[in-house]
Amino acid sequence: MPFRISYLEDLNIVELLYFGHVTSDDIYNATRKSLETQNKKNTKLTLVNTLEMTETTANIIDVHLIPEKFYKQSADTRKKVIAILESNIPTIKLLINDYFNSCYNRGWRIKKFKTRQDALEWLLQFESK
Repeated sequence: MPFRISYLEDLNIVELLYFGHVTSDDIYNATRKSLETQNKKNTKLTLVNTLEMTETTANIIDVHLIPEKFYKQSADTRKKVIAILESNIPTIKLLINDYFNSCYNRGWRIKKFKTRQDALEWLLQFESK
């Protein structure tokens, strides 16, 4: 599996790290497991780190459907906050932009970042809200 999910206990943040070659199935599995961890740990904060992805065969339609397919089932979707560490690889960046737009257009709190520190600082603004 080209992803790892960690719970940053001191920050109450779930981190989803992608690395290497990532497929649509990998993204679906990672999203499912990330949501399970969020629910188990009772947190709404997620850091998605794509900086270690090297390539992807995931397509835009699959990524575009993630909010509908996974998040729609969760009653507290609008409370979730997602920070994305954005890759500079063009094909990966394209997927990130589509996912970002899908979430943003639904009114969700989501933002892209270049540094981990900036992403964490932004996420922590929402910890007590």
